[in-house]
Amino acid sequence: MSDSEQLHAFFSPKSGPNNTLILKCVGHIKGEYNVNDEQLQCNREGEDKTSYQITDNVHAKFFKCNLRDSFLMTTRTLPIMYCSIMFQNNLMCSLLFNIYVEFVISSEIKTEKQLIGAPLIGQYRLRIKINDTDPEKVIDLESFTGYNFMMKLIIELIETNEMKTVIGKTIEDERKKRIEKYGSLDDIEIPKVKYNFSELVKQYKKSGKVGM
Repeated sequence: MSDSEQLHAFFSPKSGPNNTLILKCVGHIKGEYNVNDEQLQCNREGEDKTSYQITDNVHAKFFKCNLRDSFLMTTRTLPIMYCSIMFQNNLMCSLLFNIYVEFVISSEIKTEKQLIGAPLIGQYRLRIKINDTDPEKVIDLESFTGYNFMMKLIIELIETNEMKTVIGKTIEDERKKRIEKYGSLDDIEIPKVKYNFSELVKQYKKSGKVGM
């Protein structure tokens, strides 16, 4: 059977007591297609209930992770959920950085049965990755008490002055990168108008043709 026809399972992590986690199979998919993560509702009041507005141009979106079987065999760090901090204006929408909630497995895993369906022992943690140069910030969590609680916790973190400073700096760093790569709008020469459009309109009305 070719890999494009092979059936793959995907799993949803379920938190348990005392820093444990169980991987539950929630479906199957054929071939190398990826399973989309599930977008979570984080805003009961706004029109877009899946978006939390931080500033006029910055918002957050939350996702619950679905994990492919092939991914589970490559790592002991399992993503549970994440928050994407997004910048958006009239011209563009871009990802600034992600805040992850993860589970790091400490159980000894030798067989598939030990990995799937059985309680895994480990440590929940919050990981903030801003870019590829600055060190990550990792905060150990005593437990995982549900998606709604974690969204509230992350929103409280985002609303701190320290985090808003980080967001502002990241926006400025990304702006400088775009200027370095594409140039500034100030460097673009606006083309001068070569034609008298009033005369062109008169010409068209008179002859039905426009001479450019």
